[in-house]
Amino acid sequence: MSGSDLLFGIASFPLDPPLGLELDGYADRTGTAGDCLDLLMGRVWHLGNRDFELTLVVLEVLGVSRPWVEHVKALLPKVRSDRRALSLIAATHTHAGPKGFAEYPTSVEAEMQYAERVAEKVAEAAAAARNVRREARVSVRRFPLTGVASNRLEPDSSAAGSGLAVRLTNPEDGSLLGTLLSVGCHSTVLDASNLAYSGDLFGAVARELEARTGASCAVLTGAAADVSTRFVRRESSHGEALRLGRRLATLATEASGVTAIPDGNGVELALLSRIVHVPTRELPAPEQAEAALAEAEAAYSRAREDGVCDPRLRVAWTRLQGARQQWKLVSGADFPEQVSFELGGVRIGGAVLVTSPAEVPDTSFREWSRGWKEWRPWALATLANGYEGYFPVGGANTYETMVARFDQTSSDVFGGTVREILVELSATK
Repeated sequence: MSGSDLLFGIASFPLDPPLGLELDGYADRTGTAGDCLDLLMGRVWHLGNRDFELTLVVLEVLGVSRPWVEHVKALLPKVRSDRRALSLIAATHTHAGPKGFAEYPTSVEAEMQYAERVAEKVAEAAAAARNVRREARVSVRRFPLTGVASNRLEPDSSAAGSGLAVRLTNPEDGSLLGTLLSVGCHSTVLDASNLAYSGDLFGAVARELEARTGASCAVLTGAAADVSTRFVRRESSHGEALRLGRRLATLATEASGVTAIPDGNGVELALLSRIVHVPTRELPAPEQAEAALAEAEAAYSRAREDGVCDPRLRVAWTRLQGARQQWKLVSGADFPEQVSFELGGVRIGGAVLVTSPAEVPDTSFREWSRGWKEWRPWALATLANGYEGYFPVGGANTYETMVARFDQTSSDVFGGTVREILVELSATK
């Protein structure tokens, strides 16, 4: 499992969603998109060497369903049989993008038609990226999210998320060809009152870095289930998303606070994938779900009456939304005993990316990183090749836990498979 002489190509395209579609991401939002704050983008990277080919698609939408991912994969250019290939289709999790992807196929004809047009654009961009490949070298660095993000459940927590930057450069003159970021933070500054398309935080940092460097930038969601801008942002405006995007771009590139990662000992790219079988939770009895909903409604009412600050009010509101979603789950069909999905592993230069369709908390990422010192530096790229929702975060009454399909042991099962991927890719020579 080795290779050298890395080739890299990229193609970008505007998503161009039509006005009038519903925006995805907030259950309490009403209305449809009536404006566009900034251009939503799709970015396709193609990396390959003599052994492996990686097609990485990053779209500024909330999420992508497995059926839509499979539809796109069927359209992608074929890979030579003597090479191991991996296709990763990821969403930035903006809550200001059009519906039609996370729940594809949908019953809304306009959403279906639009999602299928974008699938065709992805395939065209993938072919274009492969056709413009050139030699590249990899460097990797870690960076903090200070002043951008914090634990979104515990405002006093010292944990603030983290990021990993992968830089592709021209081996001849060192010029930058592209930057790939994994950022352990929700891409959410704009709130449910917004009715305009926007890439939000991750769109802002991508455009900022592209303007500063003249090279493409794609942003993946890292271990972000319990991290957001909630207690850091000054307001929920487009201007604030741009401000935090500038701050994040500086954190990802400045020397102070950045940890450079040694190169990959000649291995610029290696790939693998694993199937993980994750146990689902036992849903509460209807009377328990009803009691949890009543308690969440009372807690939100008390918070409003007490005049608590907006971020803490937001915690109470999201908890209420979680209780409502849990009630819907209890009222619907039972979960299967387990859910199976694919995890991808990408060794790139001196680091490893592990991809997941589920939202993983930073607390789990930190625990795994502390416990397994033999790994190379690594990061998660979540919301990739499907959307499986949250792993449980915090206690039984958090939003993340109430809307999750997985039980409290799921993180251990998931973490075991992550370990297998990291150990194998870290040993690659």
